[in-house]
Amino acid sequence: MIVYGDTDKKIEKIAVCGGAGSDLIKDALDKSCDMMITGDVSYHDGMDLANEGIIIVDPGHYASENHVVEKLKREIEKFTETRVYTYSKGDSFRKFY
Repeated sequence: MIVYGDTDKKIEKIAVCGGAGSDLIKDALDKSCDMMITGDVSYHDGMDLANEGIIIVDPGHYASENHVVEKLKREIEKFTETRVYTYSKGDSFRKFY
């Protein structure tokens, strides 16, 4: 996980975008968010936008969206009363601690 910005800042409003959401960070700033959690933020974007006052947390693309699969599975099963099966190979490129 990579964090850009002032980690001592008081956080009241957080924007979240699974996957690659760096294009939405300016929208989070426009909505007065103190922090945005999203994946695939480039170093220069992270530094430039953090200098505008937002804390950016980048857990990585896979980690920022894979957890949603189980929630979607449960919701689909609940509303359709149908068994749903999922499969994920995992992220073999990095290790998460």
